[in-house]
Amino acid sequence: MKVRRRSALALVTVLTLVLAACGGDDDGAEPDTAEDVEAPGEEAEDTEAEEPEEADDDAPSEDASDDGPEAVTIALPARAAPFLDVFVADAEGFFEDNGVDAEIVFTPGPAATIAAMAGDSADVGLPFTEQALAAMEVGAPLKIFGGEFNRVLGTLVAGEDFGGIDELRGSRIASSAPDDVLTLLTAQRLEEEGIERGEYDFIIVPSSEQRYQSLQTGAVGASVLVAPRDVQAIEDGFQLVFEIAEPGIFIAHIGSDRFIEERPEAAQRYLRAIQDAQEWMIQSENRDRAVEILVEITEVDPDVAELTYDAYIDADAWVTGAEIVEEELRTTLQFLVTTGKIFSDDPDANDYATWSVLDAIEGSG
Repeated sequence: MKVRRRSALALVTVLTLVLAACGGDDDGAEPDTAEDVEAPGEEAEDTEAEEPEEADDDAPSEDASDDGPEAVTIALPARAAPFLDVFVADAEGFFEDNGVDAEIVFTPGPAATIAAMAGDSADVGLPFTEQALAAMEVGAPLKIFGGEFNRVLGTLVAGEDFGGIDELRGSRIASSAPDDVLTLLTAQRLEEEGIERGEYDFIIVPSSEQRYQSLQTGAVGASVLVAPRDVQAIEDGFQLVFEIAEPGIFIAHIGSDRFIEERPEAAQRYLRAIQDAQEWMIQSENRDRAVEILVEITEVDPDVAELTYDAYIDADAWVTGAEIVEEELRTTLQFLVTTGKIFSDDPDANDYATWSVLDAIEGSG
């Protein structure tokens, strides 16, 4: 597997321009940054890594002939279980079988993943979908072109000595972004439990790994975690506050407009490999190998990986065929309408997703 971590410094300019509208929290104090909690996340390292070359608009298309592989750079915000189809496609040879020379790049978090695609330093990315949709709304040249994970799943986990929900008053809670669905659903759930928005502070820590580390060091009172870190935290003795499970497109395969429009053959090959991986990884006879891949990539104990895999299978969270479920996309868009991140009261799904790649694959047999 070709995997490397790209410097966040190369993405700052694009991130500032494209995502400025996605960063505020209108309901409370401005959230602190990851630096404020001093979380020692590994995604933040390697600040002197080689910066990606800017795309040359006059350069010929990178689409290769039928005899050669297509180079595709894939940006991921974390080593997390929802991205299993990408890891399987690489580990089990589905990328290679479909003529894709895949490079997986781990970014410091969802916003940096969006910036990498918007700046053409990555072809494909898998940030939290609602953040990508909000970026598209303010001009990011991106589209959803394949489905992946259609459940909003997360867990609020507190410290080992947590004694009850009231202890979260006056505390700091680590989450990935001020405007993502998990953060907003966490705030809604806390309000239902009697904890008002002004009685705690959200601390923005981009990746689930870093948020778990913040919890371990005592920098925060609780963290919003996704698998496998939530399962790992509870196995390690940290306390479950509550779980979140809602319908909606949590994560999707998102491509830059340049990639989808100018390199259609590469986009089709990539998505065929993902379809093969999605079909393979849900088969019961492949469970043990799928768990092994999770262990290798996420570096958690095998029992944690098993619990994570089984929970996602039981929740029917992963899609098959890379299907983009329009009803789920509309659900996600409507949620963003209520939060002011999508400006139209009746957004058109076709403004945010394209079915052209899936249609071309189906048409080619």
